[in-house]
Amino acid sequence: MNPRKSVRFTEEMKGYITFAENDYERGAREGRKGGTGLMFHLTIEVDDLDRFVADPRREATAEGWVGCDALGGRLPVEKGVFNLFVDEEDPATKRMLYRLFFRDGAGHPVTLKGHKVIRNDPSADVWPDTTTLYTRVVQGHVGEADEPGAQTVASGIVWIAPFDFLKQLTTFRAEGPSETARLRALGRFGALFAGQLWQVYAQQALRRARGYRGGSARTDQRRIHPGTRDPRSENPEPSISRRTGMNSRGDRLVEEIVPFQAGDGMECNLIHVQGDASPDKGPVLLVHGAGVRANIFRSPVRTTLVDTLVANGYDVWLENWRASIDLPPNSWTLDQAAVYDHPKAVKTVVERTGAEEVQAVIHCQGSTSFMMSAVAGLVPEVKTVVANAVTLHPVVPEWSRFKINYLTPTVGRLLDYLNPQWGLYSPTTLSRLITLLVLLVHHECDNPVCKMVSFTYGSGFPALWMHENLNDETHEWLKDEFAHVPITFFRQMARCVEEGHLVSVEGIGGLPESFVADSPQTDARFAFLAGEKNHCFLPESQRKTFDFLDSFDKNRHSFHVLKNYSHLDVFMGRNAHRDVFPLILQELER
Repeated sequence: MNPRKSVRFTEEMKGYITFAENDYERGAREGRKGGTGLMFHLTIEVDDLDRFVADPRREATAEGWVGCDALGGRLPVEKGVFNLFVDEEDPATKRMLYRLFFRDGAGHPVTLKGHKVIRNDPSADVWPDTTTLYTRVVQGHVGEADEPGAQTVASGIVWIAPFDFLKQLTTFRAEGPSETARLRALGRFGALFAGQLWQVYAQQALRRARGYRGGSARTDQRRIHPGTRDPRSENPEPSISRRTGMNSRGDRLVEEIVPFQAGDGMECNLIHVQGDASPDKGPVLLVHGAGVRANIFRSPVRTTLVDTLVANGYDVWLENWRASIDLPPNSWTLDQAAVYDHPKAVKTVVERTGAEEVQAVIHCQGSTSFMMSAVAGLVPEVKTVVANAVTLHPVVPEWSRFKINYLTPTVGRLLDYLNPQWGLYSPTTLSRLITLLVLLVHHECDNPVCKMVSFTYGSGFPALWMHENLNDETHEWLKDEFAHVPITFFRQMARCVEEGHLVSVEGIGGLPESFVADSPQTDARFAFLAGEKNHCFLPESQRKTFDFLDSFDKNRHSFHVLKNYSHLDVFMGRNAHRDVFPLILQELER
């Protein structure tokens, strides 16, 4: 006999009611005008998960309190019943039901009964459907069978606010004979929840997002960089050692894939790009962020940063380090990249070009890990660095701090990776649940990968760019430019955010535990770029690192806030060639 398993969570909803009113929406509207608020705080418990899953009524208990000044203040629930996804006669419609028995301030018995309508219709929106409770308070303790004759006290609507919903996700707990049993119970409940929503909404929504026309996704129209692979493909295209092509302006470019072996033996590569004419300036290394690839610097815009650098005589090298989605998924840390990847990439460029010095343009987690290399004295050949978004001092919005401190540890017990590609294809129950949660709160565009990226990396709508800065082709192109990123990275970044600066977590290669405790072991000059509207890492991140380096060498380094730019649109914005790239050239040539 299997021991009984239970699941519980806490939910809080707030809204408005109007007395002597039967219409829900009118009750909420007039209640808001009159300030007649109503809320409840409930702990919902499934005491027998096996029974709950098998029972079509999916009934659980609800304990807590109802708050309404007009009814008498904070009033304890004497008995509460919650039903999850009860089927209607129409298979495309389900309901969530609430029935709370309590007493008003004068001791009169009253019942709060509410329902959420989960329906896939032309105007369906999963967020309001699952967070809007049509609420009525009636006289007496009234069961379902006695509802027709019950006298209405008040009607209205209560809602779950987005932040309250996200707090609710952190309250899920399970009881069972072992940690494994408890995790399985949470997973089973999540699978039930996700599966029901998936049936109603997601299949149709994802088909629309993929451009569904009765067949498979239209991947043939996606721009995949030559010599790399679609991050969702199980059969990667072989590397191309040398290739000639044209950029979007019609200029001839010669590309060479240069493999290099990282310090721990991992196979990485560099993409070497030159124009028709031999470069008359030194090598510039471009370093991408987490969960993307070197191709992120070459969005389908009129002029990319690579085009700009080549046209101005630079020898361009794009590094695919261990965070690249063109490499096999691995549980990397910033320490590994700092010690094993970037020093070898720089040495490979020096050996191939014969140059004594290298310049670098670094972004996001390519920037943090490369700064670790520089501060630890591991890349002495690098003399000028243009760093975007974040370097030694990660400062994130409050919601990002909440996610990385509370949601990541929970998800990390169940998953090794997060993957924005789940917006197009979710292979497991848990990935489907996460995708559905993202669809619940992100309505800023119709690109599911764009939404998943914002949820994974930041706090905005969107988080990593401003939609108005992207052309339509880039917004479509980015579906293929984000994929797996390991939980090991998020764990390290959580520690860095908590400390207020970068810290090492593995103690390899002589890295210091803190990267701001002593003077940096580099003579490179740094130019810091910060998007004014970056919702991944706030501009304060770069300001703090600039102030730190400036304290050792006054007036040598520089700091620039990019107005009307965010995080990655600094490189792939439609007007970045006009607004940003001249500044990068100025810093490289200074």
